[in-house]
Amino acid sequence: MNRKPRILIVGASIAGLTLATTLMQGGRVEVSVYERSSASGSERRPRNGGGIGLHDQSNKTLKMLGIHSLVSLKMDIQEDRDRTGRIIRKGTIPFSSAYWGDVQRWLYEAATAEGTILNYGKEVIRVEETEDEVSLIFADGSTVYGDCVVGADGILSIVRSFMFPEKDLVRHSGYCMWRGLAELDQFPEDMATEIKGTIREGTLTMEMSETCHAIFYYLDQGLNWGVYLNKDKAAVPTYQSRQEVLGKITKVHKY
Repeated sequence: MNRKPRILIVGASIAGLTLATTLMQGGRVEVSVYERSSASGSERRPRNGGGIGLHDQSNKTLKMLGIHSLVSLKMDIQEDRDRTGRIIRKGTIPFSSAYWGDVQRWLYEAATAEGTILNYGKEVIRVEETEDEVSLIFADGSTVYGDCVVGADGILSIVRSFMFPEKDLVRHSGYCMWRGLAELDQFPEDMATEIKGTIREGTLTMEMSETCHAIFYYLDQGLNWGVYLNKDKAAVPTYQSRQEVLGKITKVHKY
């Protein structure tokens, strides 16, 4: 093979852009990324919430790509509290907080700087494979060909559904989650000052009860919160097909 191998990545979120940038840094492949969203990478922002947690391997990867210090805020103290707010356990953890939009934007810029071709508004409807190549067929009627397809398109991956069509791969564990990001200017001044102090201390807070728990950590943008409730313990062994849960996993509510 005289030409460089062509790698096709489906999904332009954090996983897809990280892989694209890493592959392109090696200089031995051509990489194209296909994303069904029509928004450009520099404009994309989470519609609700926005905080993500970064553990050791994530931080090492971002550091390798040269963007760790631009997006990550150290949160290496974990406090576990009971429902009254009493601290029941405290220790150190390998954890950082980050804003999804910052991580995605810097990865987008890193990927394009390395020469990755990003294609938006490209919804994959079929994946085909022959002895010589693989192809992606899109909803707009176009087709692209490559040597390898990588599915980085999330829990309801269309690529995975073609690789394992005989299996129902989505399992509902019974948990529901409510999450959001409260910006600092939404708090009273004294509370905002306290939150800024907690940011400097680098504290991740977990509040625990018998059937649910809540997690709070801090970003430069404000307080990131999430509440997990196990409302259906009997759901643990239940598997459903991709089509059965499409559009039902995440719902955005505006208040």
